Amino acid sequence: MARIQSKRMLIGLWLVLAMLLASAVLVAQSNAQSIQSLGNPWALRTGRATHYDPTVGMGNCSLPLPSDLLVAAINTSDYGLADYCGASVTVNGPRGSVTVKIIDRCPGCVVGGIDLSPQAFERIAALEAGNVPITWQLISAPNLSGKLIYNYKEGSSQWWAGVQLRNHRNAIAKFEFRNPQGVFQAVERAHYNYFLVPGGMGTGPFTFRITDVYGNVVTDSNIPLRAEGDVAGTQQFPYVPNPSSTNTPTTIATKLPTSTSTPIPTLIPASATPTLVPTMAPPSPTATPNGINPWQAYTSYSVGSLVLHNGIRYRCIQAHTSLPGWEPQIVPALWQPI
Repeated sequence: MARIQSKRMLIGLWLVLAMLLASAVLVAQSNAQSIQSLGNPWALRTGRATHYDPTVGMGNCSLPLPSDLLVAAINTSDYGLADYCGASVTVNGPRGSVTVKIIDRCPGCVVGGIDLSPQAFERIAALEAGNVPITWQLISAPNLSGKLIYNYKEGSSQWWAGVQLRNHRNAIAKFEFRNPQGVFQAVERAHYNYFLVPGGMGTGPFTFRITDVYGNVVTDSNIPLRAEGDVAGTQQFPYVPNPSSTNTPTTIATKLPTSTSTPIPTLIPASATPTLVPTMAPPSPTATPNGINPWQAYTSYSVGSLVLHNGIRYRCIQAHTSLPGWEPQIVPALWQPI
């Protein structure tokens, strides 16, 4: 009887170990997918948009709600280990575009999907539509003001600490602190968006070094220790315009990213350029005197089609259906100036 019980216990132990291993593999795969997507911060993504009420409970990112409620939850695959938390993305839909801050995870969303607040969803589609096709892109927040904020998790001390970054212009890739030996030590981020130091960082004050997904690095010194709450920093990441843009536009919808710190691809991969069926008909274009129609959103273009935009003629080099934010000068993978 004892041998049977021992055998059952051994089988049970193996089952537990197998479940833990499977869980670890799934987490690693999810994180790998997210890190890969952030590896090209200029990637134009496709997915579906839904809407939810962000005022119910605290989001997975553990961030406060902004007053404009232009927020969103991102699908689990892209969420990774809170990789997009606090970052801004521009979402393009049938009605138009909106820029939102990621504050939560959406377990029910498909890969590439985003769950928007009602206030944000109404800018890209009618609320009753419920579920619409979108494209979206990570951006450097153009209108953000103020410096970085460091929020200490409740219970932080010299022996254990949790630090969260808030009010950051760009998505965060790495957080480090200078340890007592004078060496910058990288810190792991928890899924609820705090960088945790189980052994503590000491008594402070601290020097923090933060790297964004574009390769920019800021170093903030003399940051005191708190048991909980915010500490204002003295630094902020620079605005990073889109490498395909030659100037700095004045509206959020057309402000797209330039990094001087790391090499950035200047073309959007063809595989990232979707063809979507618009849910609203475009206005009838008025031909210019030279017979070339102006570029229009929600219009199907075939290879060789000619358009005029901002006084420049363009030839279509890849068939697609246009969406807001896909102006010819922004997506050189689709249009070639002539």
